[in-house]
Amino acid sequence: MKSDFFSQFENKKDAGFPFAESIIHRLTPTLLATLIALSFFLIASVFSYAVFEGREISVGKEGITIEPGEFSRPPSIVPDPIAYKVAPTLPEPDYKNFHILKDVRIIDLRSHRLVPAHKKDEKYSPVTWSRYTLMEKNTESSAPLVFEFGTSGVDLSPRCLTHEYQLVKSTGPHFHGKTNLKNTWHVQVDVSDEKLFRPFLVITEATYWNAFNEKDKEWAAMVAQENTVTDELVMIILFPKKRTFHKLIRYAYQHKEEERKQFRGTDTVIPSKNGQVLLWRIKNPVPGYVYEAHWDWKLPTGVT
Repeated sequence: MKSDFFSQFENKKDAGFPFAESIIHRLTPTLLATLIALSFFLIASVFSYAVFEGREISVGKEGITIEPGEFSRPPSIVPDPIAYKVAPTLPEPDYKNFHILKDVRIIDLRSHRLVPAHKKDEKYSPVTWSRYTLMEKNTESSAPLVFEFGTSGVDLSPRCLTHEYQLVKSTGPHFHGKTNLKNTWHVQVDVSDEKLFRPFLVITEATYWNAFNEKDKEWAAMVAQENTVTDELVMIILFPKKRTFHKLIRYAYQHKEEERKQFRGTDTVIPSKNGQVLLWRIKNPVPGYVYEAHWDWKLPTGVT
């Protein structure tokens, strides 16, 4: 696929979202996610091929391909870390030596379930958040590349699938606006072998336990790092069949601000008509801004 999948919808102003929904409603979440993954990583790079934890990833002149098996398999559960360091606080990740070409989050809610009060301290409801970051190194540096994961839930388990890494867990509070992230981790990735100005892919992921536990509404966020340029942010959310979404609201605001502001920029939003898949893409996001997708939960017709 040599053309951008999203361009089918962006240039059809008269059709609008109903047109997009009619196309996507005919696609299964597996096929849809595969098509998106096939299409939006359009860069030139040296061919390579590897398998990470059973995932087939190819990087070539046509871009990056995530094979269908990546989404047809059951949702992954990241195992608990065996070895990690602790620190009282964690600094903000520093990306000044890098240029981010594509930063994609795939949030897999298919195993999500509401956590009853008597289960709130147990690992009961998993959500796995996978991040595919395509980037270039602009300056030589021996410092690790840091990816941050945080949750207000009972715990999370992070890892990196493409590079050597170390984990650091904060023993103190870490805030996202007014939200206290009780469990915050840094995945420190060794990219010292990556060449200057040559695109490379980093895959990180984490399983969040007992997060996304609001009964009626929920949200997910992605951040455009403030000390670098990000060409494109993408969020793909896969929802449970028995607990889909509707009534989407998008917000954008500076990372250090507390007040959410409704998003007013240019973006692409493609919701499936059945409420099981949501795609949100932002080109040239503002450095240092948080982009949040808020939705209402909805039971499909005929399910109680």
